[in-house]
Amino acid sequence: MIVVDTHVVIWDALEPSKLSASAKRALTRADRDGGILMGEITLWEIAMLMKKKRLVVDTDYQTFIDLVLQSRNYIL
Repeated sequence: MIVVDTHVVIWDALEPSKLSASAKRALTRADRDGGILMGEITLWEIAMLMKKKRLVVDTDYQTFIDLVLQSRNYIL
């Protein structure tokens, strides 16, 4: 189990090439072995980034978050 920051969640979802090889391994291992802890504040930070257009995705906030949460074994 690991704890991730907002930028890790965003990079993993949208730009995995920004993650180091060891970060990718840690995410994969945690995803398989118990989960990835994400603070609820990350959801708010993503919402604010989208609202301010500093994070642009091709869908609305709720759909994006649903997809992120389904992509790995995230635990809020």
